[in-house]
Amino acid sequence: MRWMVALCALRSSNVAMFLSIANGDAMDKNLILQQCDIIEQAVGVIRAQCVAPPRPPRPSPAIDRDAVIAAVVDSGVPDIDWRDRGEAPMGYCKGMGIAYALVFREWLQGNAFALKMAKAQTGDDSADALSWYNSNFVNLRMPNNEDGRNTLRHLFVLMYGLGMRESSGKFCEGRDQSADNVTADTAEAGLFQTSYDARYGCADITTLLQLYKSMPDDPQKVGPIFHEDVSCSSTDLQNYGSGDGAKFQYYQKMSPMLAVEACGVGMRMIGGDDGHWGPLRRKEAELKTEVDDLFAEVERIVENGEQA
Repeated sequence: MRWMVALCALRSSNVAMFLSIANGDAMDKNLILQQCDIIEQAVGVIRAQCVAPPRPPRPSPAIDRDAVIAAVVDSGVPDIDWRDRGEAPMGYCKGMGIAYALVFREWLQGNAFALKMAKAQTGDDSADALSWYNSNFVNLRMPNNEDGRNTLRHLFVLMYGLGMRESSGKFCEGRDQSADNVTADTAEAGLFQTSYDARYGCADITTLLQLYKSMPDDPQKVGPIFHEDVSCSSTDLQNYGSGDGAKFQYYQKMSPMLAVEACGVGMRMIGGDDGHWGPLRRKEAELKTEVDDLFAEVERIVENGEQA
């Protein structure tokens, strides 16, 4: 094989000379050249695999949470008067700032869930929240026609408004007491009132639950942040049914990042006008440019790796 590769390097102009010294091997010139073409194609494939694809810049392993929280406090976001909800609890303002920092860092590192959230709007109004809200985003000059950070950030701007409609920013919110959703599959829970039957349209929700079940409660330690200005009653903390449906309710409240990540991937697959969340179907979740500005500042903090 070594002499064959050498022969390929010489190509047709020197084949005759090489054959005369190749230990008397009697090989057809055309056959050799065919083999050379095959080898060169294989070498090209190997070289392509050896060259790493371009990646976004990697941030520092730790996020300066103090810097993120300071950015939240200094922004106009805590003062927003949400329709029919008033101002958000400070815990929600700070918690969502940290939550976006965590997911943005995951996107920088190529996390599969974050990459799915950051995909360009699909044009499928029935399924994709970004597509369904496209005209609303365009009116605010927040287009989502390309994969990347802007689309990810805008998704979280909409998610922020959804959380205010669904739970008034209360991370431990239990099921809707005015509804009859009391089975493990249908009982809503958490910031975005997601129920486990959402998995039928978004299988990633099942994958995320299994991941969080394998870790201690609140592995990112964001619970105390979301808890500021929020009280949780025994009714809020009650879970319904059994099995993974009940566990999904539990972990959304005890590990708020599960609620965030499940909502993020779900909004892209079951978040449209025929989707899982009523406030999205009815376009009741508000978009606020102040939230977009805040999350852009959070991106800067994460990328700069500001660590106290």
